[in-house]
Amino acid sequence: MANFIPFKALRPKAELSHQVSDPPYDVLKLEEAQQMIEQNSFTILKATRPDAMIASDPLREGQSEYDVAYEMFNQLKKEGLLEQEKQDCYHIYAQQMGEHTQYGMVGLCSVDDYWNNVIKKHEHTQPKKENDRMKHVENLKAHLGPVLMTYRSNRLVNNIVSEAIENAPEIEFTASDQVAHKIWTIRDPKLVKQLQDGFKSVESIYIADGHHRTAAAAKVGKDAPNTQKGYFLAVLFPDDQMQILPYNRVVKNTSKSTQELINELEEKFYISETQRSAPERPKCFHAYIDEKWYLLELKSEAYPKGSIDRLDVSILQQFILEPVFGISDPRTDFNLLYVGGIKSLAELEEEAKKSQGIAFSMYPTQLHEIFEIADSGNVMPPKSTWFEPKLRSGLFISQY
Repeated sequence: MANFIPFKALRPKAELSHQVSDPPYDVLKLEEAQQMIEQNSFTILKATRPDAMIASDPLREGQSEYDVAYEMFNQLKKEGLLEQEKQDCYHIYAQQMGEHTQYGMVGLCSVDDYWNNVIKKHEHTQPKKENDRMKHVENLKAHLGPVLMTYRSNRLVNNIVSEAIENAPEIEFTASDQVAHKIWTIRDPKLVKQLQDGFKSVESIYIADGHHRTAAAAKVGKDAPNTQKGYFLAVLFPDDQMQILPYNRVVKNTSKSTQELINELEEKFYISETQRSAPERPKCFHAYIDEKWYLLELKSEAYPKGSIDRLDVSILQQFILEPVFGISDPRTDFNLLYVGGIKSLAELEEEAKKSQGIAFSMYPTQLHEIFEIADSGNVMPPKSTWFEPKLRSGLFISQY
């Protein structure tokens, strides 16, 4: 039973939503964050990326990132850019990226659900990143960006959303990345209660993107589970609306000839030349070698049996990265580069050329695989999933 509750959000003024909100802190390089802050004094990045503020201002040298984040967050509030809602609400948050549209529900998840495994994870977290997010939340006493989560589609929730979106959205804008954002607010107490009850019938919630933020929030609120501190900001999307893109790879600085590689790969794979394209089915890879694309199709006798071993990212590691290129630890090997599926195959080719390496175009991990592995209490290999579109920070803020 999921405890997903409405809350009094701190939100940008409607006409400023497109300026205050920006991409999540962890998808931007430092230089990108600096440039966006320079171009827009209203951006939430001033609080979510205080390192960019420090790097841009010599007078801030030596300041704590968390102190700067606190200062910038309070500055946004003092300038009147953010408004506090007066009642507990849910919000419908729609994102449209190309032909794909998804409708999520914005609310607060319980840290108790995390510790009791109602909220399920599929990735390991790193203590350093967890501690960074903990300090950020504790200094601001706020969550500035939501965690992206999913659940098995619920008819009651779907019906309320379908009816609500027949009305015009309160907020609507298209960001610079051409992703369109729309927001509706559910204020009617009866509907709010129906939604809360609807989520109580959801057995499990699955973290899609935001494992470190979730783990940090759970630790921050562990000693105060029944207070606002014991909840954290999330957007929940039904599983039938989620979009997972591939997480491609480049092996840098390869020295083997094309024929040597093909000879080694033929032990486990059928190999043929192909055009620049993404694989159309699992257990297949497209490899860009010496300016040509090849289809690698795993031979049936090599099929692994375990649920984790059957993942394409596991097959790539077990049969290609380690035996052919000597990459035994994909977390730490400097010769392995991860390229999110938001980048085109032409960009993937350029990454391979630039690093004198070989690119692998992957078939995306499927949501049922995430559910299966998370339900079993296991975790996936690193960089198994790339969810798009990303949730913007600053559209909704929860404070405690």
